[in-house]
Amino acid sequence: MTTTTAETSPLLDALRESLGSKADAFVEAGLPTQRSEDYRYVTMRRLRTGSFTAPTAPPADPGRGEPFAFRGLEARRVVLVNGFRNEALSTLHALPRGVRLTVDPAGRLADFVPETGPGARRDFFWNLNTAFARPLVHLDVPAGVHLADPVHFVLRSLASAGATPIHSGRILVTLGEGACATVLRTTESSGAGAYLANYHVQYELAAG
Repeated sequence: MTTTTAETSPLLDALRESLGSKADAFVEAGLPTQRSEDYRYVTMRRLRTGSFTAPTAPPADPGRGEPFAFRGLEARRVVLVNGFRNEALSTLHALPRGVRLTVDPAGRLADFVPETGPGARRDFFWNLNTAFARPLVHLDVPAGVHLADPVHFVLRSLASAGATPIHSGRILVTLGEGACATVLRTTESSGAGAYLANYHVQYELAAG
């Protein structure tokens, strides 16, 4: 993969300013390019222009409008705004016995790294998500439990007309042996301008 130095990339400059020496991993991995098979059909020009910032706290204003909802699933919604779970916009509060929906500030997805495709081998976006990891949102369905209704994760990102904000988020869905669940995921934005959303969603299924 072709690398881009901090001196020629505003994004890497912003990461170095925010992370100091911890930004070295980004420089080593380099910005992704379309020369890589994984990103051949994805334009990366926006990563090399403009300015960037990395918010570290949940937004005081979650954006305008109600989050998107599928008909009949209005009460099954879990909303993340800029990577942080937003209780006010979320509607899923009652779950069957044993099913847990938790937020873990120390939660990690480091045990799983795909070998191929975007995010493989701890590439630039994996490093970016790790550097600005938000509290892990974890849906755990124990063995033998069947969720009758889907769970809808809404990933909302707030845009900015100024420096492009970097939004990271992490969701983990675990199913025990014989468990069953339908999980839907949609993305949306609020506000005028741009943003860089970098969400990682991991599914762990027990045998059977």
